[in-house]
Amino acid sequence: MKKIYYIVYLLILFSSCSETVKKQNSGAILFPWNFDEKQYIQDLVDTVYFVAIEAHPDALFKQADKLIIKNGKIFIYDFFKQNQVFVFDMSGNFLYQVGTRGAGPGEHIQMRNFTVDDSCIYVIDNSIRKILLHDISNGTYISEIKLPFVAHDMEIAGNGDFVFAQQKIEGETQPKEHAYNLFVTDRNMKIKLSLFPFKENDCGVWSQLCYLKTTDKHIVFHTMVADSVVLLDRDFPSKKYTVYNMDFGSKEVPRDMKIDKNLDRIAQMDRYSEYRFLSSTPEIISKYIVGDWHDSKFGHDTYIYDIQGQKVYVNEYGGENMNKFLFEPLFHLGDTVISMYSKGFHHIWKKENISIDIPNYIKQHLDEDNDVLIKYVLK
Repeated sequence: MKKIYYIVYLLILFSSCSETVKKQNSGAILFPWNFDEKQYIQDLVDTVYFVAIEAHPDALFKQADKLIIKNGKIFIYDFFKQNQVFVFDMSGNFLYQVGTRGAGPGEHIQMRNFTVDDSCIYVIDNSIRKILLHDISNGTYISEIKLPFVAHDMEIAGNGDFVFAQQKIEGETQPKEHAYNLFVTDRNMKIKLSLFPFKENDCGVWSQLCYLKTTDKHIVFHTMVADSVVLLDRDFPSKKYTVYNMDFGSKEVPRDMKIDKNLDRIAQMDRYSEYRFLSSTPEIISKYIVGDWHDSKFGHDTYIYDIQGQKVYVNEYGGENMNKFLFEPLFHLGDTVISMYSKGFHHIWKKENISIDIPNYIKQHLDEDNDVLIKYVLK
């Protein structure tokens, strides 16, 4: 079953504190990766709720590459198929698309990513080096801001500053002043802080679409094929930050894996004995770190890291608790983790005769080739 989950993940990917917590010299907090397959995610899930996402003809997205819930609205970004942000209410009813694709004034050529605040939706378009601002109430274009650098993701701090993430891309060069993973700017794009300059062994081949996430206190950053996440202060990101490092020990990903240009060789996981890395920007909530990870033995899977107990929980495949199977986390509200149960996984599980205890109307929605949002309330 894990192989099936991993294969589907690849298709999507390439379509896409306890007293024993130690401090590193860099100031990073080091978390030992105590992995035991017998620690199951399902044991940490209290209840599960489903939201059927309306299959509106103007909102037929392929996958949720980034998801934000704000002001009673669900914002779903599909990079590969529609290259668009679709907006739904909390019951899953379609409301509107964001902006218009094209080369005219106020239109985007390629939407690279987005974020929202209380009044606006911000769309990154690197092809025209601009951020396009749209009204959060209906998605119509308002104004634009010129981008001085390439940005792959963005978030907005409590003080109004912008936080931008950028990943090194093999074959592309950036001026030295812009060759950093993180920028904090003011509203006029004046750079206030540059963090983590590009290094030779940074991953420049693999990529992800969501580099930044938020909590009540932090803006969280992660880049592909890494074992760490950076937590910026949510209100004043240029002032301070913390690094969480997952200690994989001898199983840390080899350097040549990060810079391997041959995707066929990357897919041949058995060329390495075993290695591990975090493969998504995690949700960091009160007691847990929740995200996706990669293990060369087991492939990609979801994990919950218990911060206090320093234990790793993974999905249990089969059994009676498959309705609590945790798909890749996309967002969180308090102690509730939000994921997408896609029609693709649903049809695969039907072929494998894997039954899930879900309401009949949700099952019918999935059978009709539609997607479902899942809310996991954690214990």
